[in-house]
Formats: sequence, C-alpha cells, structure tokens
Amino acid sequence: MGQHLVEQRRRIDAPVERVWDALVDPLEVGTWAAAKANISPVLGGAYELFWRPETPESQSTIGCRITAIAPHRYLAFTWRGPDELGALMNDGDPPPPPTHVTITLAGTSEGTDLQVRHVGFQDGEAWREAAAWHGRAWTACLDNLEALIAGEPLPRPWDG
Repeated sequence: MGQHLVEQRRRIDAPVERVWDALVDPLEVGTWAAAKANISPVLGGAYELFWRPETPESQSTIGCRITAIAPHRYLAFTWRGPDELGALMNDGDPPPPPTHVTITLAGTSEGTDLQVRHVGFQDGEAWREAAAWHGRAWTACLDNLEALIAGEPLPRPWDG
C-alpha cells in the first residue's frame, strides 16, 4: 500500500484565461472554494482559504504558500487539512509535511481542461480516509467553480 492521491479532471466551458482568474482572484476563490481567500499569485505568495473567516486559525489553510506558478498553465501550493483532520495532517512534534495541490490548465477548442492533483497523503487507513475526504471536497469545489464560471448559483455548503 503506497501513498494516497486525489486526482480530478474537468473540462470547463470557458477560456483558460477566465479559469485562471477564478483560481487566483481572492474575491472569486472566496465564492467557489471557501468563505474568504487571501491569495498573492506569485512564487512564495499566500494561498490561504478560510471557511470561518471570523476565526482564521480554525478551518483554514492559513500559512499555505504557492510553490510553483505559471499563469494560465499551472498553480501549485501547500495545503492544510481541516480541523477534523488536524491531529493527523497538521499537528505533531514535528508536524507531518504538508500535502500539496497542483492545478494544471490546458486550453482546448472546447474550453479549458483542468486537472487537480493533491498529493502527500501518507500510508495507512487514517490517511486513506483523509484522501477520500479531500476527494469529496475537491468535487464540491470544482462543481462550485463550474457554476461560478457559468453564472449559476453556488451551493456554498460552508455558509450553513
């Protein structure tokens, strides 16, 4: 049994430039991925998402940074797990290495092909469950991203 991987692909009916903007504009990310975002789209810049902005240390990716960036092509950043997975993914002495997300874009005649790869989940049942949780979360986020770009309502589950 090896490390676990979350990988998802979507074809989005929009030019790659539009999809890129939705990935790096904090106001847009603060609609499809979380309640609020702090993003500085440069190498080493922040890529922080907040599901409860009133308590930024809780339910957030505070401290996460962009590790690779090529506008309109790819974006990579470190990731923190949610509070319910914090003991596994974020805590410890020393804490485990962060997981890592890479989003790749490719423009096509039919829109934009988007791929999300979330890696760094370690071996074992708890990590398998953490990867499965993140798979479900990425599905919901990508559904929201597609709805945002299509101008449809977003079912922001964290608002309830």
